[in-house]
Amino acid sequence: MAFVVGMLIKTAAVPIVVAVVVTWLLHRLERLKPHAATLGVACGFIAGWFFQEFSVWFPVRYLDWFPAAALILALLPRVSPITAAWLLVPAFPKMVPPRLWAVGLLTVSTYGLAWFLNKATDKIQQRVIVGVFMATGTACSLVLLQSFSLKFAQIAGLLTASLTAALLSANKPYGNAKGLPFLFIGLMCNLMFIGYANTSSDVPTWCFALPLVAPLVLLWNPGSKKLQAVRYALVVTILMVAVIPALLVHPPWEAEH
Repeated sequence: MAFVVGMLIKTAAVPIVVAVVVTWLLHRLERLKPHAATLGVACGFIAGWFFQEFSVWFPVRYLDWFPAAALILALLPRVSPITAAWLLVPAFPKMVPPRLWAVGLLTVSTYGLAWFLNKATDKIQQRVIVGVFMATGTACSLVLLQSFSLKFAQIAGLLTASLTAALLSANKPYGNAKGLPFLFIGLMCNLMFIGYANTSSDVPTWCFALPLVAPLVLLWNPGSKKLQAVRYALVVTILMVAVIPALLVHPPWEAEH
């Protein structure tokens, strides 16, 4: 029980508190106001990272670059996807695709997904976008957990918990989370690829990629409330199609027997 409580504090409470406090402070600075929640999420993620047992102060391996990648994606969103991918993609000898191809693929995927979602933020309420990001992050965490990596699932949990700051702040198009799609998609794309490259499980490859497609449904912005409900149902459906096969490959309930 003490282990579970400690894990929740390190993975959820710390990033939430830091992200909310930083967002609140930056929201009062006129020049930083449009980016307050995005920077708050990045700070929450970084603070939570250094509370984990696997964190180090000086990067040695690809995984150690996550805090730097979060900072770069938050401060220089439009030019940072390639930098984040270069820092985070592992250099495994027999990795498929090879490292250079993976860096290119992740750069294009991050920039493409985030660019479209960033364009949509001037039409969609901030809490809707952040809510979908949190659902996506939760789905990614479950897939990673099923792929036998508690560490990667924790990292997804850190990012998802940090999004609480953006969920609780301004609820209007753009709000105070400008550039957030680049931060979230950039970190999560790389994390899911790392999970795929490291897995020894039978979780289907497409389960690692499909959750990141779900936020694209937000590009469809119907007028009526009934169609908006259909849009949210479609997001949930995509996430479930990704998570359920991963759960069925290694059913959690079988571990009890």
